[in-house]
Amino acid sequence: MEGPFRLPAILVGDGRLCGISGTSSAYEIFKLRGYDVVAIVIEDHGLVNELPVLVLPPVPQDPSDNLMEWFDKSEAVFSFLKDLMLLVHSERIQRFHDMPNRAGDIFWWPFTQHKLVPKEIVTVIDSLCGENFSVHKVCDKDFITQQFDACASWWTQGPDATLQGGFSLSLQEIS
Repeated sequence: MEGPFRLPAILVGDGRLCGISGTSSAYEIFKLRGYDVVAIVIEDHGLVNELPVLVLPPVPQDPSDNLMEWFDKSEAVFSFLKDLMLLVHSERIQRFHDMPNRAGDIFWWPFTQHKLVPKEIVTVIDSLCGENFSVHKVCDKDFITQQFDACASWWTQGPDATLQGGFSLSLQEIS
């Protein structure tokens, strides 16, 4: 009915998981078939973005333009990003501090009695790259450093590169 009258169309889309791609495909099909889509309405399912979605103004097309005006317009976004990165990093460091206390309750350690292992000697492993662990250390300040996996543990030697990422994600979910 819409086609013969050439009335403008409003596409009602789905904002849920996989709905955005379906809405985008429907839009392309309508355009290819000659429909005039004037708006897309996304149904609100009360979903919240897992990450903030931020918008920056367009960067000037001429590279010789002074970008100071663009940076001034973008200051609030960059300030938000800086504050967000500092907050997330400080929360991450706090999880590192909490982990030696929680380790005895979460992990099984072969050949040790948990009560006999002081929390000061627990090595908190953040991630791995190749044959090196990234470990959290506290001396005068917090830092993360590389430590070679000298005993060639299963974590670096067993799984291939595709499985290592999955192990890291699983361990992050625990913490």
